[in-house]
Amino acid sequence: MVVFAAGAAGLLAVVGQPAAGIFLIIVVVGAVGWARPARLVRGVVLSAKERDYVRAARGFGAKNNYLLQRHILPQTASVILTQAAILVPQFVLAEMTLSFLGLGVPEPVASWGSLLASLQQYSVLVSYWWMYMPALAIVPFFLGYLGLASALQEDAGAGKIEKVTSGGRW
Repeated sequence: MVVFAAGAAGLLAVVGQPAAGIFLIIVVVGAVGWARPARLVRGVVLSAKERDYVRAARGFGAKNNYLLQRHILPQTASVILTQAAILVPQFVLAEMTLSFLGLGVPEPVASWGSLLASLQQYSVLVSYWWMYMPALAIVPFFLGYLGLASALQEDAGAGKIEKVTSGGRW
């Protein structure tokens, strides 16, 4: 994370424009965080293509596009949604932290970190209670995102076919 912060600060010093700074933060955070979800999705795809029903469909002459659309990509939806539920709040917190420390989005553009940066001074903490509002807005944002991610994950799981066994013998 230290390398990430130093790289972002150096690139922002070179660019200097607020709109380019926002784009640069998004690119740097995405470049740092893409490997884990990509590795997980790759593992799911490699596992799914070796399943018996995919081999059977391939044996009956199914094309690669059909196999991807019908059998392999639907299995990656839950992994992608789970990773989004984990990583998007982490990326938002990373941007907030960088802006709070003065290394993120430049000053004319408002971000949560730059709004909270004024709370580093004791006089602001004591005198201006409304400066806490951005900090209080973070909690409903993350809880709302968690609820949205859970609803999307449940919706993605509704279309799956599950094996149902009776209570008796086979």
